[in-house]
Amino acid sequence: MSLHDLDAQYDMQTNNRLLAHQHFTSGASMFKKTVSNQGDDLEILSCFYYIYIYMSRQTLVDRFKLQKLSQKTLDYIGKFDLETLANIIDQTTQIAPNAAIRSFICRLILWLYKEDVYCAFSGCAGDVARYFQAKPKLLKAVWEVSRPILQLNWGPDYPESQCVNDLEMAHIVDMTIELLSLRFDVTEMIQLGSMSPTVLQAMEAKFSLIETKFFIVFGIATSPTAPSTEMVTFAAAAVAIYHAIRLFCYRHTENFPEEARNIAVKQCLAQLLTVAQKATSSVYSPVMFDGLQWALFIGGIETNDSIHLDWIMNKLAIPRFKSAIRTIREVETQSGKVGMHTISTILRGTFADPTSTASQASGQVNGNEAAEHESIFKAISNVGQELRALNTVLCYKEFKAHDNITSFLRAQGLDVVSHAYGLETSFLAEYGNGGRLVVFCAEYDALEGMGHACGHNLIATSSIAAFLGVVGELKRTKALGRVRLLGCPAEEGGGGKIKLIKAGAFKDVDAALMLHPIPPVNNSSSPDGVAYGTCLAGYRFKAIFKGKAAHAGSMPWLGNNALDAATLTYNAVSMLRQQVTPTDRINIIIREGGLSSNIITDKTTIQAMEPYADLRPNEALCSTFTEVMSTNFNKEYYCDLKNKDLGGYGTDMGNVSYECPSFHGNFCIPVLPGDTIHAPGFANAAGTTAAHQTAIQAAKGVSVTGLRVLIDDAFAQQVKKCFDLDKELR
Repeated sequence: MSLHDLDAQYDMQTNNRLLAHQHFTSGASMFKKTVSNQGDDLEILSCFYYIYIYMSRQTLVDRFKLQKLSQKTLDYIGKFDLETLANIIDQTTQIAPNAAIRSFICRLILWLYKEDVYCAFSGCAGDVARYFQAKPKLLKAVWEVSRPILQLNWGPDYPESQCVNDLEMAHIVDMTIELLSLRFDVTEMIQLGSMSPTVLQAMEAKFSLIETKFFIVFGIATSPTAPSTEMVTFAAAAVAIYHAIRLFCYRHTENFPEEARNIAVKQCLAQLLTVAQKATSSVYSPVMFDGLQWALFIGGIETNDSIHLDWIMNKLAIPRFKSAIRTIREVETQSGKVGMHTISTILRGTFADPTSTASQASGQVNGNEAAEHESIFKAISNVGQELRALNTVLCYKEFKAHDNITSFLRAQGLDVVSHAYGLETSFLAEYGNGGRLVVFCAEYDALEGMGHACGHNLIATSSIAAFLGVVGELKRTKALGRVRLLGCPAEEGGGGKIKLIKAGAFKDVDAALMLHPIPPVNNSSSPDGVAYGTCLAGYRFKAIFKGKAAHAGSMPWLGNNALDAATLTYNAVSMLRQQVTPTDRINIIIREGGLSSNIITDKTTIQAMEPYADLRPNEALCSTFTEVMSTNFNKEYYCDLKNKDLGGYGTDMGNVSYECPSFHGNFCIPVLPGDTIHAPGFANAAGTTAAHQTAIQAAKGVSVTGLRVLIDDAFAQQVKKCFDLDKELR
């Protein structure tokens, strides 16, 4: 009953809608009890599937609840040994369910995967989809085991509009499953802003592979058979979905020559419409098939032919898609072609009417903001791949990084000051005139012996990208304001920003911003990162122990061992740790410990870190970044301004936060189990494509935040007010 009237809610408030919500609430409560009592797996998986459908078909989709649903679903799926379940390893295992139950479970898992892919297109969920994308062989195995279940258990009673005969149309169903994976790949690439020409070339290879692998399906779809048989109809639906994915990929590819794009889109759209007409004109028509409806939606936002548009609107049976097409075309009339984030917000029902003042007051993305965001996102995406090549090294020895970055910036047509503020490996690039000044801080030093185990390569990448995003928007709008990229060497124990502060680098700055990568946070409220997080203050000390040298073999009694004194001190400090509060850290090293094992050591040195101030993030900057990442990328960043947790680290950005309003956000990158920051595994993780794409995406959020400081007077005043109020509390 709760699914009965989901479509009607787009047109009017109905009693059925209220009743549906009541049923859903009571059903969800029963579901929680069933899960907690370890109920039947089939019932629980069915409930997960049902909740996906219910939540994703609402007029206003709650992306955070869907994200949590995706996580919980993956957690539950993880309880199964899928490789055993799918008969990959051991068919005789005693714990595996019987064949029919195993097949049912695999089919339900497959449906959950499908719903997760659909939700990802609307900017929600995606955890289940990513899991199976990383395990294509497992996905294939799950699908193979699930094949016979409809035929064996449900037969003709199952709704024809939602299934394809598994046995008679094996090639078509196989292609449909692979198209789910392809669709998710394209969605992920676009949302991460990485649909560059190089990526498009890789995607084209995947498209070609689909055409080659399923040439039989393409042949059936274009068969002149009339009237269409059931097989021809479903083949046409699959091919329509294929062309829709390709169209959506073309729509979001950067640096694609306009003439070539127009030709490719025209050809692809014509093929989509041809097969879609065949798929919807038969008595076997799967017009309500979700995938075909999505393909018609893509055709509707791409076509410029009013006759074709009218035909598509007539065939669309899902009100959400009809409404979205109208809104997208209205927005494009005012602001030009919209991007993935705007389409996602429209489909979720969270996009405001661009002409509505009420929507602007509510904080939703309006037409002008959408154009600003798209401009920044495009500018950052254009340089994303180039930024991966910029090298970084040890503190105050970042000569190669300095030269690479400054050369790159000059190639962008920017004025650059090398060796800025008296620091040999610092630099400065600035653009704009008048108005306020925003600084993006770029760190690029590494850890000795570990490389980028703190991910400063990603800090440099994100800050450079954010800076170029604001530069691009200032050029486009001719708005007042200055944006500066400041090269900040030697954060790892060298206190580079402290020297820059003393040299005047942060004087008269209205906001200083940067991002830092971290491993995934063990906190369900911050799956994607931390916007507001403080850090520890650091106090430096250095202790030198002097003894007397002697031969360690023949006359050790004549010496006084300074290493013994250092060791006793180190152990005493270690024992002290159990008595300090959880917010305190004592980290020391033995810098000098002797030169030879056959000499009684006459000198040792113990020292602690540089004296860094605690971090005081600006609440207004943190809140805005959180909002931008949520609205545009469906990323959830922790930003609890009432419960301000301490971070167990120190940074010289803390000193900057005492000079001007500051933002030091943390974005999570994928790491292997057990890997943590300042360890070799994190250095490996920081060099991956996934980490780079995450940094580029976060850069878009901080770039929009910095731009607002420059162009939004009310927001700039709010930022300053937060800074002034915080100063009173210090």
